[in-house]
Amino acid sequence: MEPKVLAVVTNFKRPINTIRICGRLAGQACDVVVADNAPEGLNLRRTCCMDIFCWSTNVGPPCRFVPALALAPRYDFILFLDDDFLPGNHIVRNFLDAAQMTNGEFATLGVIGRNYRWRNGEWSYMKRNVRLADDMILTPTDMTARCHFVQASRLWVVAKMASLLGEDVLEDDILLNQGIQMEYGEPSYLLPKMNPEARCIERELPDGGVSFCARPDHKAKRSALINEFARMGWERQF
Repeated sequence: MEPKVLAVVTNFKRPINTIRICGRLAGQACDVVVADNAPEGLNLRRTCCMDIFCWSTNVGPPCRFVPALALAPRYDFILFLDDDFLPGNHIVRNFLDAAQMTNGEFATLGVIGRNYRWRNGEWSYMKRNVRLADDMILTPTDMTARCHFVQASRLWVVAKMASLLGEDVLEDDILLNQGIQMEYGEPSYLLPKMNPEARCIERELPDGGVSFCARPDHKAKRSALINEFARMGWERQF
């Protein structure tokens, strides 16, 4: 039986691209919901996906975990996608194939990743994409970015980490990556290089300086959270 996949698309400032993402995923082996985090009222239509979860105020990137945790028991995998890129036509199949390559021993899977730097006794966040290994080899990484593919049965770790660290943690990707890595002792991986017909990201969109990564304290907060995970027991898994 084919594994069941739920895709959770977060809409912030790009409703048109969010609708395009949903349309791109519609022909793939997954169900799609939108976490609409745009309080300005961008009028997403229910017809573009299975359901839309809305907020009246901007609650930050962790909003994506609400539909994911609510629906996780029905699915085998959850695919989280931001609204700043257009996925390829084979992204779900690529992730399912990569999950099989690992025999289920992975924290998250992604197509873009970041590795942290260790210096002077602490970790620091580096906004620099990890270079992929040779074709058909999964590349270990400290954190996946842009999109994350996780086993639905492991998503409970995010709720646990949020309760330990506080509800105001906006670095949802670090909660996801470091939380599952620490709990299960397995790394995150980047997918192998794909041929043009099977690539996972067709194109990326600029963030326009409105996202959390544009804030001046972005890197410092992320580094602080990584070091907090390290104090709690997180270790690099590769």
